[in-house]
Amino acid sequence: MKQGQWMLNGSYGGRWESITYFDTKEEAIKHGINLLKKYNHNTHDEKTRNQVMNDLTIYSYYNELIYTFFVGEIEEIAFPDETDSLPSIRRNYKDSYTDGRNSVVIYLSAS
Repeated sequence: MKQGQWMLNGSYGGRWESITYFDTKEEAIKHGINLLKKYNHNTHDEKTRNQVMNDLTIYSYYNELIYTFFVGEIEEIAFPDETDSLPSIRRNYKDSYTDGRNSVVIYLSAS
């Protein structure tokens, strides 16, 4: 997996765990369309079912037809490697925790 490559997923959110990567968006879309055409033509083909699980992370338990997939570009997001920000993170967490609200949002900042 490299920065700028493309991958497929069976759902919009959640984990993107595909093991197949593409250099262009067009390649990814073409592969997804061909894979679903093949799968929907014969949902009982074990090899195709495994490929759908690996490439789209879709687990079809009842051999239902699949018509949707998502394409995403890989972008590396690195956590800041600054130990100076740790006291700030703890302080923000403590302030948020003691605020008494039902929903707590904790902001991690590198400042």
